Amino acid sequence: MQDMDINSALTNFKQYLERLEHYQNVNTLLFWDSMQKVPPKGAVGRAATKGVMAEETRLLQTSSELKGYIDALLPYADTLSDFDRALVRVAKRDYDALVNVRGELYSALEAAKGESIAVWETAMRSGDYALQEPYFDRLIDLNKKLALCLSPKKTPYDALVDYYEEGMDLGKLDALFGELKETIIPLVEKIKRKNVEKPEFLDAHVPKDAQERFNNKLYRAIGVDPSAAMLYETTHPFTFGINLDDIRFSTRYFENDFTASLFSVLHEGGHAINTQNIPHELSRTILGGGASAAFQESQSRFYENVIGRSRAFLEYMYDDFMREYKPYIGDRTPNELFRAFNHCEPGFIRVAADEVTYTLHIIIRYEMERDFINGSVKAADLPAIWNMKIKRYLGLDVPNDSVGILQDIQWPYGRFGAFVSYALGNVYGLMIRDVMEREFCLESAVRSGEFSRVNEWLRKNVHQYSQLYTPDEQIQMITGKGIDAKPFLRYLTDKMTEVYSL
Repeated sequence: MQDMDINSALTNFKQYLERLEHYQNVNTLLFWDSMQKVPPKGAVGRAATKGVMAEETRLLQTSSELKGYIDALLPYADTLSDFDRALVRVAKRDYDALVNVRGELYSALEAAKGESIAVWETAMRSGDYALQEPYFDRLIDLNKKLALCLSPKKTPYDALVDYYEEGMDLGKLDALFGELKETIIPLVEKIKRKNVEKPEFLDAHVPKDAQERFNNKLYRAIGVDPSAAMLYETTHPFTFGINLDDIRFSTRYFENDFTASLFSVLHEGGHAINTQNIPHELSRTILGGGASAAFQESQSRFYENVIGRSRAFLEYMYDDFMREYKPYIGDRTPNELFRAFNHCEPGFIRVAADEVTYTLHIIIRYEMERDFINGSVKAADLPAIWNMKIKRYLGLDVPNDSVGILQDIQWPYGRFGAFVSYALGNVYGLMIRDVMEREFCLESAVRSGEFSRVNEWLRKNVHQYSQLYTPDEQIQMITGKGIDAKPFLRYLTDKMTEVYSL
């Protein structure tokens, strides 16, 4: 490496990272496979395979060859293009984070995730937390060890949060979430005092095939490319971009809750649009995943809520919607749909939560993660703590663990520190919307179905950068300021004032 000139080092470095990306794609495909209908008895074997592949990937991420490229290029970082400099920055960040993670810890963590996921669906459906508890205990312990390896000078939870949201820490999160709670909790109380019942037609029985027909029109309408993306049915909605031309996103269907699939398709469709708009030169590298998980969520929740729950969008999709749903929900006006789809009422399920209470669901999970990663809370204590916080923030008594602590896939998969991204995504999304509104009226574009205009603006101002810059740098570039909760809080207050005449 000492004799290698800068151009040769850069060429070899990029080839190495492309190979690494192929390994990551295999890991993604293995996870995708585990989420499909597969033989239950194969869980342990699949988990072992995933563990081996994860370890092979980790070896590539922490090899002396990769370190040689990083060391050779780092002194010249200021002379490199933004793209090449970002490659070096992110590769070094990942290397520094993972090099201290022992191989046996990494393999154990991946295997534990696989075994936990295999049990979770049964535990969730039956409400039997005892089935999941030992896996939670194991994953919490392994994540504490992982955090120590990732950043021994930080608190364990700071280390995990920074892994998902570069530059974020407990101090910033406590301040931001405190500001959110100060507005959202009183707003929910104001809405409660209006005593507006949930519209009965939201509970109408709508056959799965009718929902599927509309959803297939829905994701195409907002701009998802059907030749490069496919919609599936899974227990928990998610999106995987194997590459720009192979995007798999999913929903789930409840015949007594048609909005669950409708809004998850919009949410996951937002992820798909973000992925398909990433430049090809970034997509085959470590820079193809977005500035952070929160930036990804800012796009999915933008499509789900800012667009999908808007009066303008409901007017645009009205004829297609009523064609499928009228036989089941009756003849409804766009205004009725707008008020129904923005109905605010505390509920148990995060992914089904309205825009206002959703952030409180995230804050509950954040506070619990903070305490069981940094403190001594054990897996056996989690259901009681969960139920207490749901009562405190949402005023609800949790009837069973299926709609309580077992509802999400993130903890069974060992993703501790990632939940904050959803709330941060709400905040980023409205900051970005305010900038978009300076150039054109979003409401007018949506009402006329000009999604190509919306998607092109997002491609140019957000998606094309992916992970070229840190989250702090990117939000500064787009909006001219750091993270700010005020646009999101103003948006919520204005919308709820319109819906409920507050």
